[in-house]
Amino acid sequence: MILAIMFSSIRTWKSMTWPLAISFFCVMAAVLAVIIGAARLKRPAAAPHEGPYDFGFVAVSYPNFAAGISAANAIFASSTGCPGTIPVIAEMKRPQDFTKVTVTVACIVTVLYMCLSMSMYSYTGKWVASPSLGSAGPLVKKIAYGLALPSLVVSAGLFNHVTAKYIFVRVFRKSVHLQSNSVTHWSSWFGLNIGVGVIAFIFAEAVPVFNYLLALLACLCFAPMSIMMPALFWMADNKQYRTGTKKEKWSYYAHVGILLLGIFMCVGGLYGSGVSIAAGARDGFSPVFSCADNSNTIISKQGY
Repeated sequence: MILAIMFSSIRTWKSMTWPLAISFFCVMAAVLAVIIGAARLKRPAAAPHEGPYDFGFVAVSYPNFAAGISAANAIFASSTGCPGTIPVIAEMKRPQDFTKVTVTVACIVTVLYMCLSMSMYSYTGKWVASPSLGSAGPLVKKIAYGLALPSLVVSAGLFNHVTAKYIFVRVFRKSVHLQSNSVTHWSSWFGLNIGVGVIAFIFAEAVPVFNYLLALLACLCFAPMSIMMPALFWMADNKQYRTGTKKEKWSYYAHVGILLLGIFMCVGGLYGSGVSIAAGARDGFSPVFSCADNSNTIISKQGY
């Protein structure tokens, strides 16, 4: 948490360029190490060591609503970094290129997520750990987390930075303290970063299962910010489309549909997360604010 707050306190994106680039290569190396390690195992590390077992690889699954919406939200959380891209436009030399850059990054991220996640799933099936870096046994897990550590710090700091900057700019948007090096500026900036970091730490410790935490964050934060708010902004800017031409009406009501989708993901996801967390608590997952391992990683005696 301390390292993430230190990184998030960097004021400009320009100063984050090299740490962000390093974190990308680190997490890619870590994920590839896990996929290669899982591919070399005789059976998934978390599966029974002897006898027949259910691999659990299915193209179409039929979970109950709570499990399905929680899984959908967990996947949804991985591709909803839209709010994090908005502050970047303030530092671009050519703001006109913002849309091109955003679409390009979104395409690259989607392809990487699809390829890497399906590769991991094809080798581990339902025995994938959460987080997935522990899916190839304890040795590869240590290697993967060692490689991914810079990325974990930088990514946590990145979200911390974006949240603090949104609040900071909103509060000081009409004040001289927004860009000055005054005591008020620096104390507020550091205070916001520390405060947001502490809140994030409490959330992470209060929901001890990673998948449930992702689903909860997706329905409470990402659904409103990445689906509902953009649709509302567009509808507010183009309210005349509601009574315009046929094409304009289609565009307007398509955004109404997007808004309804966001509401469904938010409300349904909150219900699903609550049910999943309650079920996990009954099954005896590790208590809150505990250092117990609940990643579904076990000591494997299988050879490579």
